[in-house]
Amino acid sequence: MVFHDRRMTYECQYCSTIYIPEPDSQGVRVYPEAARHKCPHCLVPLVWADLEGFPAEICPRCRGLLLKQDLFAKMVKFLRAHARTPGLEPKPVPWEDLEEHVNCPACQQPMSTHVYGGPGNIVIDTCVNCQLIWLDYLELRRVLDTSGRDRAM
Repeated sequence: MVFHDRRMTYECQYCSTIYIPEPDSQGVRVYPEAARHKCPHCLVPLVWADLEGFPAEICPRCRGLLLKQDLFAKMVKFLRAHARTPGLEPKPVPWEDLEEHVNCPACQQPMSTHVYGGPGNIVIDTCVNCQLIWLDYLELRRVLDTSGRDRAM
């Protein structure tokens, strides 16, 4: 099987069968193929991931996600509009997360740590230079699951 990172699929070289892994409990399809960057926390190579057609890189150890900023906004809008579960009440902002700082996996410069302005009351890390966002494990889930008028349920 050959992995195609642009299509997020595996293809058999002999019979041309296409294989796509099943999503995990968080809705993330994980491909055990090395991506471009290393985890800013664990320093292990990130692997490819797919969230309903939106490519990302995921840490196989801590499950943090690296996303392009423009895709993050589109992904959140799409996934909230197609939510299949009832919305949850927002949790308070975890202010202690503002004290944690990570370096950008692409340029190695410190990422900006701030409260995300959308749903979920999470703290995210962004790199203005590389246009990347780092989300710790389950932060995306909080964004997607928090109730609001833009959610399908």
